[in-house]
Amino acid sequence: MKTQILIREFVFTKSGNIKTLPDPNPQWTPLKVKEHYTQAHPELLNSNVSEPKISDGKITYEFTTNPGTKG
Repeated sequence: MKTQILIREFVFTKSGNIKTLPDPNPQWTPLKVKEHYTQAHPELLNSNVSEPKISDGKITYEFTTNPGTKG
């Protein structure tokens, strides 16, 4: 059996473009990573974190945004 270390990455869609964010700290939970990136990407504030998808030696988490309403 071969052991492989998987690299985490985080993605979200902004203005129709997929943005990939590197893992700032492998020991952080995906929610902590979201909090970290909210400073640079405020649209992540109300986002959800998807279940991880494993492919090509990577674990990918997607931040899905929920459009807010005014009023």
